[in-house]
Amino acid sequence: MPRPTSKIARMIKYHPVNRARRERGEKPANMIWFWSPGRKPDMPSFQECYGKSGAIISAVDVIKGIGVLGDLEVIDVEGATGYVDTNYEGIARAAVRALEHHDFVYLHVEAIDEVSHAGNLDLKLQAIEDFDKRLIATFLKEFGKREELACAVLPDHPVPIALRKHTRTPVPVMFIHPGVPADGSGLLYNEIDAPKGSIGQLEGDGVMRTLFRK
Repeated sequence: MPRPTSKIARMIKYHPVNRARRERGEKPANMIWFWSPGRKPDMPSFQECYGKSGAIISAVDVIKGIGVLGDLEVIDVEGATGYVDTNYEGIARAAVRALEHHDFVYLHVEAIDEVSHAGNLDLKLQAIEDFDKRLIATFLKEFGKREELACAVLPDHPVPIALRKHTRTPVPVMFIHPGVPADGSGLLYNEIDAPKGSIGQLEGDGVMRTLFRK
């Protein structure tokens, strides 16, 4: 049997765990993949950027990590899975509670993204409907004080079912905001109608600046 050439390959090949796996007739591990290694970025806090306190709710580790870097309170919700079986109502109620002592809450849901990567149209439709009737509806009902509410609804990137991967197409955004006048044109929330709206295309932190508009 040829001897592995790289140091890491030799270490893995002759590691006691792999020796034991081979003795049991199991496949040994043959490589370690360091995903996206890097250093902690020099990133200003959310408070420094916008003068607001904030929290973040997500079932995705990378989103939580961004929250930690931005000095946001990271809130864990029981039953939040990052998939179609996630606890939509619990997430919505946690966001309402967080707004009792924070100016801003970033509420991230992963289910629609996951089923898009899988190319599953039926589950994508279900995830969108559940997001609307179980999360958005629960949040609006629990929050109640519409005149005090400023919020934005948008995806972080498109994942077309046909491609099953991210694209760079601009995403639609919808605001509920006392300082942002309604279009009044009966536009629908989708990629085709959104560019016809009065807000136009926002770049950089345009969503945040619009959200915090007086």
